[in-house]
Amino acid sequence: MASERPPSPDPWRELKRRRAIMGCAALAGLALFLASFPLARALRTDKVLYAGLLLFILAQVWGSLPLFDFRCPGCGETFVHDGRWRRNAFTRRCIHCGCGPGSPGRAAAPGRTSPGSERG
Repeated sequence: MASERPPSPDPWRELKRRRAIMGCAALAGLALFLASFPLARALRTDKVLYAGLLLFILAQVWGSLPLFDFRCPGCGETFVHDGRWRRNAFTRRCIHCGCGPGSPGRAAAPGRTSPGSERG
């Protein structure tokens, strides 16, 4: 019986935690890749370098997966990607609504008007 993590009361703290996971995975992958250089020299083969590079790439992918699943508390859409091609794991604001950490709710994205701001 697996117990799931209770939802965080502060969604921006959850975003920060997921970004920390991505950063730690990137540093771990980089350390593995850099460690492959002396090992490749000692074993006199380049295959160790390719394995180190593959581990670095896999660590990046693994570390970014939780971030791509984060939902914006303002609009409920995915925070860092919009559809199939538009992705930005380093964005500080939601790609859909422009809501960012510290924002209580939905904020108008640049170039968009917020509801109720139209003059009739």
